[in-house]
Amino acid sequence: MKKCAIYMILCSNGHFYFGSSIDIKRRFGKHKQRLRGNYHENSRMQNCWNKYGEESFVFKHLVDVPEEHRDEVEQKLLDMYFDHPYCMNLNPIAEHPAPYTPTEEDIAKMAHVYPILVSYVDGTTETFISVRQAARKFDACRSSVRDYIHQTKRKRGGYKQKSIPSKMQKAGVIEVQKL
Repeated sequence: MKKCAIYMILCSNGHFYFGSSIDIKRRFGKHKQRLRGNYHENSRMQNCWNKYGEESFVFKHLVDVPEEHRDEVEQKLLDMYFDHPYCMNLNPIAEHPAPYTPTEEDIAKMAHVYPILVSYVDGTTETFISVRQAARKFDACRSSVRDYIHQTKRKRGGYKQKSIPSKMQKAGVIEVQKL
């Protein structure tokens, strides 16, 4: 279950970091993934991780907060501790921009998104705004639909998708093409 919370990441050498998230479990996972991959956006934290190792870090859930108060609570902590020499926070301001949700117009502008025309056995056609949308309708694998349209070999080896994916064939689809 998602929890909006304030958290602390603590290194055994005394260094600490404050953060907040609307999904703390996922956020802890993102921090760990980036630290393990040596590409965390916080250079202070990454340096501590590299020097002291994963076993020296504790990811601590401090307190649940209502989402509308998370910046306020995190800011109070930053106001108290940002100037401390062991604070790993890089920004003294707690700010969390609203998540970006692309509009259909934004999606249409993306280079990898293109409209798809699906033709059925009965002569009707249907247009989809993307391969993803078409694949979802038929519960088909997106890469199979894309490979069929482009008739290309997969990068990881394998085969060319020479026939329409079976789930689409069962729905009466006879042709899938890029518009």
